[in-house]
Amino acid sequence: MAETPEESVVYERQQLHAFHNWYAAYLQQRKPEEIDQIVSNAFIEAFLVHYRNLIDFLSPRKTKHPDDITAADFVPGFVSTKAPRQYRDRIDKSLSHLSQARASVEDKGWDLTQMLVEMEQAWSELVEQARSLAEEE
Repeated sequence: MAETPEESVVYERQQLHAFHNWYAAYLQQRKPEEIDQIVSNAFIEAFLVHYRNLIDFLSPRKTKHPDDITAADFVPGFVSTKAPRQYRDRIDKSLSHLSQARASVEDKGWDLTQMLVEMEQAWSELVEQARSLAEEE
């Protein structure tokens, strides 16, 4: 597990990519009738946990905790315009809260590859702003 804020961010990103890749490999290696829904859900849920953490890192909630790590801690003034916020509420409802709106976390419309592409676009935005800030110094 991560010890420093920097290591925590790296860990989240590594885990996101790992679960995406492991899930894709799991699906590729099996026929549809061989896919265990519990295992499939576990991959999706793990991906979503790290995805939500990175959304909150790039685009903090209005009610963030004082000890939350955000991109602005590394790039002062950073405000993401590309963070895939549109998934936040759905992830919350599907993964973290028992509610009437909660549906199964099964792969019902979770396009993990597209979600990863969108996260990488937001990550690139952060890297570009960090480089720009470094060049100014």
